[in-house]
Amino acid sequence: MCIVVCANFRIIRYEIAENIATGNEVTGIQMLQPMADFLTFLVSVPFQIVFFRKYLKVEEADGSL
Repeated sequence: MCIVVCANFRIIRYEIAENIATGNEVTGIQMLQPMADFLTFLVSVPFQIVFFRKYLKVEEADGSL
């Protein structure tokens, strides 16, 4: 039983790797990467706004700007 299951798992794993290598199949991680990038952008924008507002106020107070 184990030999058949292990052999089948190896065959399935090989087929998945072959499909990914040839570009015939898109995995879940590949499909979700653009959404993860967009969510990272949305989360980082408020931090950038706060940082640059604070940075520009400090520069204006120093007269360096």
